[in-house]
Amino acid sequence: MRVICDTNIWYKIGSGKIKKSDFKNASLVATWNNLFEIGNSENLYKSPIKVKQACSALIEFATAKIFTHPIDYVANIYTPSFDPDRSEGEYMYDEMIKVNSMIDDDIQKQVQENTKVIKANVDNIRRGIGDAVQIFNDEAQKINDNIRQTTGKLAHRKTNALPSAAQFISTLILTKTGLDITLNNLSPISLFTETMSLFFKDLELGHRKMQVNDWIDLLNLIYVRDGDLYWTFEKKWLLYIKAAGFENLIFNP
Repeated sequence: MRVICDTNIWYKIGSGKIKKSDFKNASLVATWNNLFEIGNSENLYKSPIKVKQACSALIEFATAKIFTHPIDYVANIYTPSFDPDRSEGEYMYDEMIKVNSMIDDDIQKQVQENTKVIKANVDNIRRGIGDAVQIFNDEAQKINDNIRQTTGKLAHRKTNALPSAAQFISTLILTKTGLDITLNNLSPISLFTETMSLFFKDLELGHRKMQVNDWIDLLNLIYVRDGDLYWTFEKKWLLYIKAAGFENLIFNP
């Protein structure tokens, strides 16, 4: 059984909160998103040993690693001839191996000597994601203003958001890869599209604001294919996945 993991799973395994016996019959899969989140976390300078533990858990227990960016991954699903670049993911994994090979004292010393640089790099990455998240929130506010003046919240809740989701994903693919793909069949990525649609409706109805990690967490659902399960302990995503009708895809140790 292939299980796609939320990034926090690796932290919990590394800290011992999740035992090996909890996933003895599962094949855990690490994703590009996992590598990116661990490698650009504030924990790099706040709790570097936690980062090492997460790296160690991923290296030891991930039976497969997906080095492809999620948008490239989708593009490859719909255009199998497209050969996605895996070099960034492979680089991030190689960096994990380096961290895992260091002794704790050396890690602590290196972080202490370079805290300002590490923090500046992490802040820069998070600022870039934050700018994109702000665009989502601004657009959601515009839609919310229009809803109140026209259809109303109840009617908007009932609208079919999947055609808009398909167009949105096509735009992301075009921007990232240059491929102009029309997504007529969303079933290969239905967990992602259905969950995203519910989450975006809550944004548009003013029930929540998107946070920096939300978009990365959503994109991680792209990697779940037929026969896969998804493992997370985040209540927010468990609720959205269940509401989208995919409770059967949640891995329960």
